This record gives sequence, C-alpha cells and structure tokens, in this order.
Amino acid sequence: MPPPIVISTVQAAILSAISNVFGQMIAQYKNNVALSIDPVPVLHFILLRFLNGPPQFLWQQTLEFYFPSKTRGHAKITATKRKGSAEPAGELRTDWGNTFKKYLLDQTIGNVLNSFMYIVIMASLQTRSADQVWEMTVRGMAPMMRARMKFWPIAAFVSFALVSPARRVLFNNLVGMTWGIILSLM
Repeated sequence: MPPPIVISTVQAAILSAISNVFGQMIAQYKNNVALSIDPVPVLHFILLRFLNGPPQFLWQQTLEFYFPSKTRGHAKITATKRKGSAEPAGELRTDWGNTFKKYLLDQTIGNVLNSFMYIVIMASLQTRSADQVWEMTVRGMAPMMRARMKFWPIAAFVSFALVSPARRVLFNNLVGMTWGIILSLM
C-alpha cells in the first residue's frame, strides 16, 4: 500500500481534474456555448495538486502533531497504564484550545501560503516569465485571499472540530473539489 501522502496527493489530483472539468462545463452552460473541455487547464489543475498536495498533507500533519484534536482527559489520567498499551489511561476528548490554534494558524499562515502557491504554480504553468509570475502574484494575492476567506473558514472549522485526523485530508480534498470549481470559474 502506498504511503498516505501519496494516496492523498493522487486523490487531490483526481478531484482537482474533476473540479476543473465541472468548472468548464458550468462556464460553458452559463455562456450558452457548446460543450468542449480544454485539456490544458485540466492538466494545470492536476499538476498543481501534484506540486502542492504533499506540502498540504505535511501542513495538516504538522498542525495535528503540535495541536492534537483529541487529548486525554486530565482528571482521568493515572500513573498506571492500561494492560498491554503504551497509552496512558484516560478518555480521549476534543481539545477546543488546540482546535482553535489549528484553525487560526490555518486561516492566517495557511491562507497566505496556499494563495501564494496557487498563483505562482498556475502562472508558471502558463509559461510566464519570472517577472510576470511575480506581477501576477502581487496583483492576485489580495483577491485570492478574500475569495478564500469567503469559502474556507467554515470548511476549516468543520475539518478541525468534527473530522478525525485520519479523514481530514480526504475531507479537505472533497471540499477542495468545490473550491476548484470556483477557481475554474474565476
């Protein structure tokens, strides 16, 4: 079985391709144009996910490592460990402080990094010069971040508060499919 980072990246690439196809279909329907899928943007979305999928996966893993969603209840921890278990006794419970910290980091630092990576990668895939890529990045950061702030905060809260860490990347990839449709229409 491939490592989770590979599975996550491949899932993200497939869902990203699907989102771009849907985005093209919606745009053509809205403009009353005959259906014709341009493979170049589809390939760009796939490459985008292969390039930023692993950093996304590592970002989520890092947030969970430093700020675990579930922690053992302090009142129930004892000095003894369960028989045959390396885990301390105590019931797992949602750590709302850690959830808030992850949410805050993701919606600030994560938002900036994701917006930056999207613009740089997509501009570079369009064979722009370094100067053009930088100009597009400078011009595109604020609008991209505003668009992200209208969409991702609710998804991020649900992800951190309700989705288990083992399923979080898949959840984010599925939500990202909707986001990909939005980006395809921009």
